[in-house]
Amino acid sequence: RAEQTSLGREVALKLVRPELVYFPGARARFRREVEAIARLKHPGIVPVYAVGEERGLPWFTMELVEGCTLSELLAALAARAPASLAGDDLARALRASGVEPEADGAGVFALGWVDACLSLARDVADALAHAHARGIVHRDVKPSNVILTARGRAVLIDFGLTSSAGAERLTHTGSQPGTPLYMAPEQVRGASVDARA
Repeated sequence: RAEQTSLGREVALKLVRPELVYFPGARARFRREVEAIARLKHPGIVPVYAVGEERGLPWFTMELVEGCTLSELLAALAARAPASLAGDDLARALRASGVEPEADGAGVFALGWVDACLSLARDVADALAHAHARGIVHRDVKPSNVILTARGRAVLIDFGLTSSAGAERLTHTGSQPGTPLYMAPEQVRGASVDARA
């Protein structure tokens, strides 16, 4: 969380951690993330506002999304049986985390549990389809990379492990970029993956 003083607004600031900036490919991977996000314009993908470098550290800013990651919401609701849940439980979990659900998000919050989950999955699938249509593969879709907004929409974040059609390969052959518990089997084996993964 940072303030863009020139426009008087809060933004999300992302930078390469100082201890990682000297690793081979760190700057190129960071630049690739910025370039990938900049090519996307979709309500389910957070837009980039500005990019730069300060004292040798690359950074970019993007919209600050008020909400909680799906992993935080799942942890908050873990003690409950799925059959006992409804969409309004998502609103309560958001509120408990300090995010006030907005009235225009009542759609997903008014649904039953299965329909609310399907609605959020559709939001993510729609954002991924938009990225795939532009040759961008996320490669790290997981609950901590999806934010449920105060408006009741799922937004995909963290394009740091993105691959793009025609882009130079920045990971070593046989390496597995992504989070093992959420990777497709072919991705775990180190094979190149496409939008299907």
